[in-house]
Amino acid sequence: MDYFADLFYILVEQLNGIWSFFSSLWNIFTEFVSYLSLTALQLYIEAKIMMVGLAYDVANSVLANYEVYTVISNAFNSLPVNISFAAHALGVVDAIRIIVDAAATSFVLRVMGW
Repeated sequence: MDYFADLFYILVEQLNGIWSFFSSLWNIFTEFVSYLSLTALQLYIEAKIMMVGLAYDVANSVLANYEVYTVISNAFNSLPVNISFAAHALGVVDAIRIIVDAAATSFVLRVMGW
């Protein structure tokens, strides 16, 4: 009699394991879809960042080819010496260069359709 009870217990445990496997498939599926969407989002953000870096490099080469930085430096060097020194010391020239870089990068991104 104990043999049938043990056999019934083993059968119930096996069926319970199979039931828990099939009931956990939905959780496995949702975690897999979440992982895929997270990976896709990360790739999208990395592509955007890399595209901004590429646009910045293109904008720098365009500004260097058209000597925009030289024009800015000559404009500040043509000022009186004390004003030119103060502009360089306070970082006004660097600030204008950053603004010009940002505008050129924005322009390149718009041309590229981003």
